[in-house]
Amino acid sequence: MSEAQVVAATDAELGLELSDKPRGMFVRAWEVFAENKLALAGLGFIVFILLFCFVGPHIYVTNQVNTDLIDTLCTPSGQHLLGCDDVGYDELGRLMAGGADTTPAEGTAPAEATAGGEDDGSAADASPITGIGTPGTGSPAAQEDS
Repeated sequence: MSEAQVVAATDAELGLELSDKPRGMFVRAWEVFAENKLALAGLGFIVFILLFCFVGPHIYVTNQVNTDLIDTLCTPSGQHLLGCDDVGYDELGRLMAGGADTTPAEGTAPAEATAGGEDDGSAADASPITGIGTPGTGSPAAQEDS
């Protein structure tokens, strides 16, 4: 077949035919998202962490309130899958409890930092009293010009 010949494809073969019911915005977004294998792996990791932190303590029940000095620094076993720490707490239970405590804070920190303009060098970081950091009020560059 020469380069001048063009093979015509129908709309049905290309998947361009109009359907009776249009797909929703979220369905189309999921289709695009699902094409990226690394994004799917990241989503799977996030789901794993959430299940580990919030469902795991209901399946692997440990006492994280009272110390157990008999189990101090115990080695991994069937009763304590990752062993125990220096005061007898089960290490796997501590990981689950710690993750459940900090995961909500980690989820809201980016939104709080964005809303507050924290640590990005913006004018929101300026001191309301001295004005240092706000261009034109207390910055060294503004003081030199006057």
